[in-house]
Amino acid sequence: MELSPAYLKWREDTIQLGLERGLEQLRQTKRLMIETLFRNRFGSLDEELMAITALRVVMGNG
Repeated sequence: MELSPAYLKWREDTIQLGLERGLEQLRQTKRLMIETLFRNRFGSLDEELMAITALRVVMGNG
């Protein structure tokens, strides 16, 4: 059975969207974990610690 090009494109787009949403959710979870660790360690987060948190998540080291 041959699938239509429109269905194949929809399927590919849907899978890609799901992957992007999953990665974004993972980034948010990692950022929250790092922020929680920093808050527990330092009591609060200043601008510098927030920047480090964001950088670590983007770099994938968080």
